[in-house]
Amino acid sequence: MWNGDYYYVIGYSEKKGKIVTFRIDRIAATPEILAKESVPRPEDFNIADFIKEVFYMYDGDEVTVDLRCDNSLMKTMIDRFGEDVTTLAYDMTSFRLITEVSASQTFFGWVFGFGGKVQILAPAEVKEQYWQMIKNEFDTMDKEQE
Repeated sequence: MWNGDYYYVIGYSEKKGKIVTFRIDRIAATPEILAKESVPRPEDFNIADFIKEVFYMYDGDEVTVDLRCDNSLMKTMIDRFGEDVTTLAYDMTSFRLITEVSASQTFFGWVFGFGGKVQILAPAEVKEQYWQMIKNEFDTMDKEQE
């Protein structure tokens, strides 16, 4: 799979008991090609849905999020999540977007990259994880400046 200028291997991990991704350039050892049969793909597996759920190809807990987005970001959100994503009016300057994402550091970094134009409304635990990440980053910066 090619995504964001990187190649990924998608496969089933017996150790983790689920389908996982590995970025090719981060695989330290040369993978061994085994002669044994592979685990067949689950019948209900849809690669397009999997890629959306894994969000930028990093694993995290899959969760439905409710985001408040500035109206100027509508095209950006449709490009990222597709035309079938649920959007609702929020107020005159913003809209809500409800979608499945992988609640990961990459997702939180993506939200942060919009400079306040995207806010996590729900669920509360994802919102709390985001605030903890920001707080920890600022605490680290403060300690480095001391």
